[in-house]
Amino acid sequence: ELGPLRAKQNLQEHGKAKRKRERRKENKLCPQA
Repeated sequence: ELGPLRAKQNLQEHGKAKRKRERRKENKLCPQA
């Protein structure tokens, strides 16, 4: 059964993308940071 492993992997990838988006937003608000 590959379900749980796949779900965990997808969750990690989603978390990375979300952090990347948030960081980009912060950089736009404060370029010096």
